[in-house]
Amino acid sequence: MKSIRDLPGPKGLPILGSLTALTREPVPFFLNVSREYGALIPIKLGLSTAILLNSPDVLEHVLQRNYQNYRKTRLVAKLQPIMGTGLVTSDGELWAAQRRLMQPSFHRRKIEGIFGTMQETISKRTEIWQRAADSGEVLNVARDMAATTLEVAVKTMFGADIDRQIDVAIECIEFLQVETPKRVFALTPLREVVPNPARSRFNGALRQLDEIVYEIIRRRRAVGSEEDDLLSLLMAARDEETNREMTDRQLRDEVITVFAAGHETTANAMTWIFSLLSDRPDVRDALIDEIQGLLGHGQPSVEGLGKMPLTTSVINEALRLYPPIWWTSRVNIDDDELAGYKIPQGTIVLVCPWTIQRHPAVWEAPDEFQPWRFLPENTRGRHKFAFLPFGAGPRACIGSGFAMMEMKLVLSNLLPKFRFERCAEVDIEPGPYLTMKPRRGLPMRIRAWERCPQNQLSSAA
Repeated sequence: MKSIRDLPGPKGLPILGSLTALTREPVPFFLNVSREYGALIPIKLGLSTAILLNSPDVLEHVLQRNYQNYRKTRLVAKLQPIMGTGLVTSDGELWAAQRRLMQPSFHRRKIEGIFGTMQETISKRTEIWQRAADSGEVLNVARDMAATTLEVAVKTMFGADIDRQIDVAIECIEFLQVETPKRVFALTPLREVVPNPARSRFNGALRQLDEIVYEIIRRRRAVGSEEDDLLSLLMAARDEETNREMTDRQLRDEVITVFAAGHETTANAMTWIFSLLSDRPDVRDALIDEIQGLLGHGQPSVEGLGKMPLTTSVINEALRLYPPIWWTSRVNIDDDELAGYKIPQGTIVLVCPWTIQRHPAVWEAPDEFQPWRFLPENTRGRHKFAFLPFGAGPRACIGSGFAMMEMKLVLSNLLPKFRFERCAEVDIEPGPYLTMKPRRGLPMRIRAWERCPQNQLSSAA
């Protein structure tokens, strides 16, 4: 068995290794090394070395076949000031117990049961786009998608209403998303412990977000609601040994996790979809044809959303090009073997959907927007670990079904009514924060359709 010390990879700088490149330009760095080296790529991070997993086979081994040997890394600890020990940051028995507890809220029948609330919330948001279309104003679609998905999450998962606090919550989450990666790749913990403007703003944003979440919990405890939602399920849970209910802090951690991880990823995916469609009116028009052909001019239905192959393909292709969770990490508990190399205990491995979903050995024309590659007849034989927008294996995203239904609903409500035109003077650049989002948002002009397009997208386009 070969040693990982013999693996070829980027040399980086003396002592620092690739830390500087990762801090300054992580997206091109990961993409370049993934196309230059093999299935396992050693990346020096100061005094330690991480291994970038660069093939579907090794990803399947780590994320599914031998997943119990791989745990969250100390890098994830940087998320705990925000998410505490919620589902994203927890591990082992705690994670398994939380997953079992929360799973019923994301069961297919449960998701279909909240379809009406989701549709009602999105329809209400449509009024904002109508006013923008009437006035000709430019909207930041990234911010508006964030407001939409946050409102949907709060109303469907927690039975609450934070209309007056949505802008504050979004601003706090956005800052925490941008600041946390700087802490992850910092050479020292000074940014976190020494008084400085970024630290003060971080703590202030966290405090404001906590106030919103604790108010949701306080109101629910006060009324003793019997609502059939995620918050009620969490509040009714009891420890198997002590029979104690969750503390407010434990509830807070799970609610924040849904806030920060759930709504933000869906909002980012929708933002990239609108950006991509603005460059491909043929795809956009074919989507409208499919939506109107299946749903007519009435309200969408659960049954209708299940019969939209092109819409599903467009969403998947956007998630392939711009996976919201674009990288994560694991560390092995015991020695392992990957691609013929011994992986010593305690080795950090990097999982990067951004690179595997754009790898030319896996995808034809990997940087091009080609939705038809996800039509059912074109997916046969594709390695299931070549596409990881919601993770994979036992730790795959619990809310993937919720997110897909929400994205289809947003497209079904908006595309037949409005034309979204990206402002030509704005350069849309990926911002590799905790989630992948445009650095400067997505300003677009919204216009009402004068007539509905009737083009069709050919599979040979």
